[in-house]
Amino acid sequence: MEILKLVAQNRSDKEIAQTLQISVNTMRNHMQNILRKLKVCNREAAVWLANHLRWI
Repeated sequence: MEILKLVAQNRSDKEIAQTLQISVNTMRNHMQNILRKLKVCNREAAVWLANHLRWI
């Protein structure tokens, strides 16, 4: 959920990775897993769904 919260704040991949103290590639892998699990095709849809479900 932390990644989705930061994406919702329009943070860049680099900013998110630095905030979470992980590599940019690890952050992107996590984001791809989130998109796949939520069955959405982009970050905007993931953030919308997370807001709609009151996860963030």
